[in-house]
Amino acid sequence: MTEVKHTKPWETVPAYGRQLRLREVASITGLSKSQIYLMISEGRFPPLVKIGSRASALPEPWLEAFIQHRADETLEQKP
Repeated sequence: MTEVKHTKPWETVPAYGRQLRLREVASITGLSKSQIYLMISEGRFPPLVKIGSRASALPEPWLEAFIQHRADETLEQKP
């Protein structure tokens, strides 16, 4: 049986721990806020969680899963 890779690895990670605001997520990833929103709409980035009536954040474990997934993809492409 072949291993099935999860294309959205953050879906298997609980949303506990620090909740990162978008500015911090942009700083950590080096992506702009508009690029993050675009990737979220395309399903290529973990969604933000509503934490208040006018506030959203990203659970830190979801961001870590996203970054690890991208690193794994990069390493798989190396000869």
